[in-house]
Amino acid sequence: MDSAPPPLQVGRLYSVGLGARVKDPSDQTLAYTAEFCVIRSAAGAPRVHEVRWDEKAGIWDRAACATPSAGSHS
Repeated sequence: MDSAPPPLQVGRLYSVGLGARVKDPSDQTLAYTAEFCVIRSAAGAPRVHEVRWDEKAGIWDRAACATPSAGSHS
């Protein structure tokens, strides 16, 4: 029997990927990827934070994921 995966850790960066087949032959997308981390909300509860592209800075904004005590970021 498989065991449960370990719990996600606050402040750690995770990546997820999804392979896809689409019915529309003009859509050449074959996979999707994303990064996220778990941060603490203002109330201290853990919550998922999506890493997003910072258009202005030209980088993926992973700053909220930097430390386990990271505060809430949108």
